[in-house]
Amino acid sequence: MKNLKTFESFEKISDMELPVEHQEHSEVNNYMFFANLENIITMCQEILEMDKHQIDEMLTNKHDWATDHVSAAKEDLEHVHDWLNSQMK
Repeated sequence: MKNLKTFESFEKISDMELPVEHQEHSEVNNYMFFANLENIITMCQEILEMDKHQIDEMLTNKHDWATDHVSAAKEDLEHVHDWLNSQMK
């Protein structure tokens, strides 16, 4: 425990220190929520640009765990989407 360092306070990260993709959301308290959504979009676009036949073969040959993860992520996003829609009405 002697090697642990403590920090008395942390200064707020300025916009210049944030990665570019997070700077546009820094004006809101939950900027990581929006940045995470953008990252999800980017990853989905990249996956959809990959060879679908090659992916299908990998999923068929013992890598069906990926299908389960995508299904769970979709369900989680669907819950957030539905909740936000109900709150915005």
